[in-house]
Amino acid sequence: MDRCIVRRAIKVAETGMILGYHLDIPEQEDESTDVVMDFLLNNSNKFISEKITFVPFPTEPILRKTIRLFEPGKIVINLGGQIEVTDSLVALVEELYDAGYLFATRVTEYEQEHMCLNSYIDYIWIDSRSSRELRLIRDLHLVNKKCIACEIETKELYEAAVETGADYLEGNFIASTLVTKVDKVEFLQGNFYQFMLEVMSDEPRMSVLEGIVKRDAGLTYALLRMVNSAYFALRKRTDSVLQALVTIGLRKLQQWSYMMSFKLSSNGQAAEEILKLSFIRAKYAAELVHYIKGCKVSANDAYLIGMFSAMEYMVEGDFEEILSGIPLNQDVSMGLIEREGMPGNIYYLVLAYERSNWEECKKRAGELGVPVYLLAQTYLNCIESVNNIWSTLMVEYSR
Repeated sequence: MDRCIVRRAIKVAETGMILGYHLDIPEQEDESTDVVMDFLLNNSNKFISEKITFVPFPTEPILRKTIRLFEPGKIVINLGGQIEVTDSLVALVEELYDAGYLFATRVTEYEQEHMCLNSYIDYIWIDSRSSRELRLIRDLHLVNKKCIACEIETKELYEAAVETGADYLEGNFIASTLVTKVDKVEFLQGNFYQFMLEVMSDEPRMSVLEGIVKRDAGLTYALLRMVNSAYFALRKRTDSVLQALVTIGLRKLQQWSYMMSFKLSSNGQAAEEILKLSFIRAKYAAELVHYIKGCKVSANDAYLIGMFSAMEYMVEGDFEEILSGIPLNQDVSMGLIEREGMPGNIYYLVLAYERSNWEECKKRAGELGVPVYLLAQTYLNCIESVNNIWSTLMVEYSR
């Protein structure tokens, strides 16, 4: 399977929290049932997190043979457009529904092939680009269906989906709505910016980093929470800022600086989603360099390109102008600011994949010499890795 396979966050329209994720596997008419089935069999544990995941099942054989890999309550079954409604399918859906599985379908299929499954379908996918489909939300609410407006790529589509009453929102634009951006002036004068300048310098000084953290209660809390997590598994809890900095180390401080940048408010879950997005971009970029022949960009620099690329969601201001004030090395700067050469191609490939821009993915992968068939599997491996790291970073170690 050499298509884009992307995990997208689904936002609750009313609260701004994260409902779960949608595993986007574009349906291909020429793609065999065995290919999709093998993919689900080999990767069922990699994209499942603590939140529910909407997983596509395009045919009955795939649903019948792989569904037991997933626990009820962990996934929502997306009935794909290729799935044929038969008596055996209806019986299977009824059996799975009684066992606790939930179902979703697109409104076009719901109106046509899947109408007879009405009592088992909980979620309806609505294309935000279609005014006709958006107008159906009100009627769908009358029959107790939850509506997910998808393909939200612009502010205008986002506002239209909210205005027409969509329950949930999904699309590339959603990331920009998850946190309130910090004003550029406030950011440039803030302690986190000073921390970033020091940790990215040629010779970071622990004493200076310690001083910056100590004068900011938010940074202190975030740092101590991180170092006392299950990830580091310290035998004795520490409340020393200096010890925490030394334990984490300069390389991890560079890579994980965003962990200390968000002051989690009532919408902290959404802020964490941006952090996860940063981690996935960073991990993906770092892994891709291993497949680039003669790559002169280090895995650490690729990691920073992916991590800092999410700065656009943090600060209200010119992305390049803000980054130009940070002492980034030449490769990271070429990737993020000039967006040229091999670093620039890595940057564009990561973003193109995340946005399911398959033509751009093939173009950038070709220029880098990365086999396209590796893109999807590498991405899902990164999700699994980030899920594992995140779960240990967010839990305090039991001593």
